[in-house]
Amino acid sequence: MAEPLKSSRNSGNQNTSDTGVRGVRTTDQTDFIVNLTLDTEAHSPHLMRLIQLLVFGLGALSITLKSGYSISFLGIFLLGIGYLCYIRNVTLSPIARSLCWILLLLFVSQALAVWADHDGELKNLDRPSRLLMLALMLPLLCLYRPSFQSLMRGIGIGAIGAGTIALYDKFVRHLPRAFEDMMPIQSGDISLTLGLLSLCAMVWAYHQHKRSETLFYLAASGMGLLGSLLSGTRGGWILLPLILLAWYRLFLPWLNQRLKITLLGSVIALVLLSAVPQLGVTQRLHEAKQDMTLYLSGGDQNTSLGFRLQFWRSAWHSFIDKPLLGWGPQGVRHSQEQQYQAGELSQAAFDFNSHAHNQYLDQMAKYGVLGLGCLLALFLVPLNLAKHLLNSRISAQGYTLATATIIHVLATMDYCLSQAFLNHNSGIIFYPFLLVLLLLSAEAELEVAPAALDTKEPASD
Repeated sequence: MAEPLKSSRNSGNQNTSDTGVRGVRTTDQTDFIVNLTLDTEAHSPHLMRLIQLLVFGLGALSITLKSGYSISFLGIFLLGIGYLCYIRNVTLSPIARSLCWILLLLFVSQALAVWADHDGELKNLDRPSRLLMLALMLPLLCLYRPSFQSLMRGIGIGAIGAGTIALYDKFVRHLPRAFEDMMPIQSGDISLTLGLLSLCAMVWAYHQHKRSETLFYLAASGMGLLGSLLSGTRGGWILLPLILLAWYRLFLPWLNQRLKITLLGSVIALVLLSAVPQLGVTQRLHEAKQDMTLYLSGGDQNTSLGFRLQFWRSAWHSFIDKPLLGWGPQGVRHSQEQQYQAGELSQAAFDFNSHAHNQYLDQMAKYGVLGLGCLLALFLVPLNLAKHLLNSRISAQGYTLATATIIHVLATMDYCLSQAFLNHNSGIIFYPFLLVLLLLSAEAELEVAPAALDTKEPASD
């Protein structure tokens, strides 16, 4: 894995303005260097500031405002449409082209399933249309790149806001779970992502000897994780140890003994904190164990976990019946009705009329193998892009952003094991939108100057 280089701002051949639009020269050193030889003075600094404000808002407002994630999304979408109407030629960077193909492919696969579904309606393309909208933003975001500070500070503020709301819901309003006014599962998962990405930014700040920012991101990571715990979102914790292990492995070159001890103490404190009865974490785990026992013993099938197990079995059987294109978002109800009449689904589970509470199985049942393949591409291709960035000559900020991309993808893959995370408006906006911002911002940090390519020292952003 390549060691991050000195900041691109130290390179005499790098053209960087205060507005954040970077001009770099293409070279054979890597396939991921963007040709943005631009005269930055020709571009509006006011538009750049507006875009950076919207980028900041994605993280800062995702949970602190109801549907806050939509504000930045719609803002940049409208600016992107205006930009497309203004320009003659659309130019995308290598990473943006890859992301564009994935977004369009997933949208088309779902559109085909709706078209093939006799009961399908245009409203079933409402949420998938967010993918098309995001693809239309790419040309604008390739020119006006999201800055590291706007993106990560917004994420940190959002994590602190999420933890604060969770504490208020739990101990002031005395709600059973945090984020009851929104959706506990989705909000708890987003809070966890904000916390994990703040943890990435914390290591960067520590590595750059930025004491105040280190403390800020450390507090943000703790509040984000606390928000997830108080939401009682058990599914988000399934692969959390593996995600933290991946984070540790990727940042290992930057972790000295003192920071390792501090982080180990923080993990132990978090585990002990989760055992406090008032937080409700141990109660949620006990309920899961009890639900599983009831289900396996043939007792009550209509518990929280019992419903999920019924939904998973139902989705698998639906997929077996129509494996290629699936049943469609409406047609899957016919399959469920057949299963109910055959006694494979309880009355309560059938009346629930929900998704499979597993993104992979839900995709298989509704969109078949084609849909599952497109979904996996939305996860695996960005992982590969981030891996290439990590193995390229990149600044410390770029290294942090690429690592944050990997953590973001792994976390979302985890959420999708027990929740159809992308079936909700929050998920279909938050995951791919943040993914695009992270990757395009990281791509802009690639080093291309010949002097920089020979440098072995770490970055000093």
